[in-house]
Amino acid sequence: MKTFLLKYLTCPICQDDRDFNLEVNLEKGDEIISGKLTCPQEHIFHIVDSVPVMLAGKEEADSKKAFSEQWQFRYAGKFEKENRVFWLENSASIKYLGDKVSNEFKKDDLVLDAGCGSGEKARLIAQTYPQIHMIAMDFSNTIGQFARKSEGVKNLHILQGDVSNPPFKKHIFNTIISIGVVHHTPDTYTAFRSLARLVAKGGQFITWIYPHYSESPAFQKLYYIIRDILFLGQGYKIPAKTRLYLLKVLCIPALLFSPVYLFSKFINKELLKGMDLLDFYNGFVFMVYDDISPKFQYRHKTEEVFGWYRENDLGNVKEFDKGFFVGF
Repeated sequence: MKTFLLKYLTCPICQDDRDFNLEVNLEKGDEIISGKLTCPQEHIFHIVDSVPVMLAGKEEADSKKAFSEQWQFRYAGKFEKENRVFWLENSASIKYLGDKVSNEFKKDDLVLDAGCGSGEKARLIAQTYPQIHMIAMDFSNTIGQFARKSEGVKNLHILQGDVSNPPFKKHIFNTIISIGVVHHTPDTYTAFRSLARLVAKGGQFITWIYPHYSESPAFQKLYYIIRDILFLGQGYKIPAKTRLYLLKVLCIPALLFSPVYLFSKFINKELLKGMDLLDFYNGFVFMVYDDISPKFQYRHKTEEVFGWYRENDLGNVKEFDKGFFVGF
């Protein structure tokens, strides 16, 4: 943890915007390797291997376990290559996102990736935009591995925290990005609101939220059917390794459809550049694993999400792709 981060943190339990008292046990340059943060109400949060562990203790255990296992498998090479998520090449995804958002990143902007997962995109954003301060947060237990893989990226700040109880002061972020996260919490709107209140005046909040079945494209409906009918919404109860290898077998028939997908005129070739048959298969396994593993998976209509933005003073909102929203 860099000392720079301290002024933006507050207790995720009290959520009163008061400062922490910092006690350093070990530091190297401007990096705090170990120590602890104590809030005025004496809640203590430890810094472990440079990562502040800022959990309120209210995290849903099954969800935390499932995502920790998923990212562990990803780090172990069980899914796609590191430069690709859900088939999409990371640099092309970031360019696509940058082309769609309303505000360009400016010098010293504070940007949050809320629910960064395995973290490759957050790291690449920090490297692509060295003028910003990129903060990456996830509640999974693999966040330390992400931090170790990201050493040397000076403008990247990594912490363990929960989107429903984020450990930040209000109205500080110029941009918040939360892609495919809040719908996996016990209450989508509660998580959305917890993040929305962190957006600075004039800032922007970018989300991707599962669209309602009635508004979903055909492929998304198939995704829901696999979870709801084939696994009865109970996939998270299958032991992680069994779930992984079961899907590796069940997804083999998907290879029969790969030429249709890879050469479809409806696909954005820039996002899928360089993808071969093995990438297609591994990406499909990862996608289905991500589909069935979370305990919660809620879907929402466009107008419902528009209402959330307006209720949180982010009334200038648009849906720039199905499920993708930006409001400011």
